[in-house]
Amino acid sequence: MSRAHSKFKMDVPRDGMKVNLYPWALLNDVGNMTWELGKRHLLRFTGLIYSQFYSSTKEIFDAAKTYPFDDQSLEGLAIDPSLYKEWQREAKHFGCKWSPKKGRQTYGSGKLRVAEGLASALSKSFSIREEHHLTMDLLLQMGKRMEARGLINQPLVCPTHHTSPHRHPPFLAIPTHIVIEYL
Repeated sequence: MSRAHSKFKMDVPRDGMKVNLYPWALLNDVGNMTWELGKRHLLRFTGLIYSQFYSSTKEIFDAAKTYPFDDQSLEGLAIDPSLYKEWQREAKHFGCKWSPKKGRQTYGSGKLRVAEGLASALSKSFSIREEHHLTMDLLLQMGKRMEARGLINQPLVCPTHHTSPHRHPPFLAIPTHIVIEYL
């Protein structure tokens, strides 16, 4: 059983369920998670195929699926200068054009982009998003039940301690400014 499986209490059988936990910002209990159900899992037979839960905070740094510090040339900044000089002599034969100056410029651009992203994020609110892949049969059944209960045009209400007095909210709420200060 994986570490992610052991951390979460579920009312469903875990055999045949692949759970991936992706910790966020070096925090142990905060992160994104995916569930992928095997073909023989009980929930798969009822119509649930895949679920993912992820934070919208990635929007702070995402620019057309490009993130700061993703450029592989940044790895060259960790090379010892004497080793770089030796490689530079050899690279003339292979057409290598990497330079420490370009690496430093890329790093500086990344730092600036992070600072701007964090500054603009202070005026926003971020949340966890859920995405579920269902069979069409399950979706139609859900629609029929919602219609029978008169819920089709009603807004969804997230359970909180106000709407469910015997339970805690099913989430951890941290104000955006505290998250930004942590980053």
